[in-house]
Amino acid sequence: MKLSIHQTNFMDESRQMIGWVLRQVDYTEVDYYPAHPQPCYATDHPQIHTVDFSVRLYFTNDKTVEISWKSYDQVKEEYNAYGLNISLNTGAQKGQAGQRTWNVSDENSWKEIVGQEVQDVRIYWTKAWIETPQATKELNLLYPQAIVLSFANQKTMFISIAEFQAGNLHKVVRGANNLLVTTDESLARQTNMLAEEANAI
Repeated sequence: MKLSIHQTNFMDESRQMIGWVLRQVDYTEVDYYPAHPQPCYATDHPQIHTVDFSVRLYFTNDKTVEISWKSYDQVKEEYNAYGLNISLNTGAQKGQAGQRTWNVSDENSWKEIVGQEVQDVRIYWTKAWIETPQATKELNLLYPQAIVLSFANQKTMFISIAEFQAGNLHKVVRGANNLLVTTDESLARQTNMLAEEANAI
């Protein structure tokens, strides 16, 4: 699979995390209950979290990485797919109106990974597609659909651009403005968090 210069730069930036030791993990989500704040990232799958804004990773070298979603607007037609956005050295999360941040380092998904060194970073690429009133068609445009972080203790974290739809707790819709997080690769594939046709680099 041939990547563009922009995609190669995205890969290179992501792989800067290799060798860094994870210190803390935060989720930032919409503040659905401002009068009575409560986290909303749990799903009916205990091994999967849903995060509607970003995952922020803090490392022992004082580096930070924010993983979020963004719309790929290179296409003039209405475009229903989102992709990963990765920002390095973003610092501490600043509070914004309508958002709330939770330290999730002690959650089961992360507590075995915090304190571990990142040993590999892979990106899953998949083809974008658009939906019009006439048809759904695939574009010759690859977008980053998921990131996979592998750690020194053999644990792996999958973060995918996807969300569960109401009434369907077994399959997700990819390319949504939402993140799903899990350490269970078989569950990530079973629920469609990782596309069968996606290529990991």
